[in-house]
Formats: sequence, C-alpha cells, structure tokens
Amino acid sequence: MPQTPESESAGDAGLFAAAVHAKVGEDGVYVVADPDDGTIDVYNHGLRLDSNRLSFDLPDSVTLGDSRADEADDHLLGERLDTLMTFLDKAPRTDRPQSESAPAAAPRAADENTLPPLFATDFWPGLFVGAFAALHVTSTALPACCLAACWPGGAQ
Repeated sequence: MPQTPESESAGDAGLFAAAVHAKVGEDGVYVVADPDDGTIDVYNHGLRLDSNRLSFDLPDSVTLGDSRADEADDHLLGERLDTLMTFLDKAPRTDRPQSESAPAAAPRAADENTLPPLFATDFWPGLFVGAFAALHVTSTALPACCLAACWPGGAQ
C-alpha cells in the first residue's frame, strides 16, 4: 500500500498498521509494503514475538532492499517478503504477547482544509485599510474632476 503524505495516515506506516489492526480487531504481525519506494515495515500487535527484534534486528535487505531491489521495477517485494516470513518463523517467542506502542494520531484532513470564519483574522484590518484607500482615492480624484470641469477649456 503506497504511503503518501496526503493519505489519512499522513504517510506514517505505523499509524496505518495500527488503524488496520483496530479495524480488523485481530492480533498479528502487520506488514506494510510500499510498492512506490520499496520499503517494508513490520509491526507486532499482540503476538508472542519479540517486538524489539522485529524493530531493530530485521535486515536492511528486507526493510529497505539492496542494489538489486533498487534496480528492479517491483523492488523485489515478493522475494523480500519471503525472506521476512522466514525471519518471522525463526524469531524467538516470548512468554507474553507484545504490541507496538500506539502511534500519534494523524492530523485530520478536515482540520487542515477548514477555512477560518469570514469575520476572523484579517477581516477588520482589511476593511479599515480598504475604507481608508477608498476615501483617499475619492478625496484626490473628486477635486481633480471638479477642477477639470470648472477650468476654462478643461471640459469640452
């Protein structure tokens, strides 16, 4: 699943995995494989696996890929996911289930695109400046028009 900054998870794979876990409601290892950049992120939610080992001991050749993966169109995601499954199969089990810490909530799209009320922020200062500019233009243009109309030979 591509993780873009415009998505509901704001491009955060951990937040996406936590949301899927909350929606599915089942314990498991949640894997977020991004086909755009070829990254693989792994999150343990409630299984008896060492979460620290998943976070820190997973080889970079699995999570980020190597030079062959960079050159391949599919980033060799299939091969790397097979390697991940082997890694998970060999991972030591713990006495109690472990889970990832809860990620921070993503910003709400509605909050990012909400416009301020009409009479908030710069409305009143803008109204004052606009009224002052209109008064200034009127006070300089009106005498000039009157002078041109009254001047002999000014208005034909």
